[in-house]
Amino acid sequence: PPLPAGRISALEALDIWKRRFAEEGVPEPASSSHYIIAHLLGAKTVS
Repeated sequence: PPLPAGRISALEALDIWKRRFAEEGVPEPASSSHYIIAHLLGAKTVS
């Protein structure tokens, strides 16, 4: 699916990537997307 226009929140990005990873068969899509978004934000976790 296309990305939303304009700015999105970290939680919206997390949801988008979690769904994308699940569609692509990435193991543990929720954990994988959490680690990536946290890294981009310079944090250890996304809360």
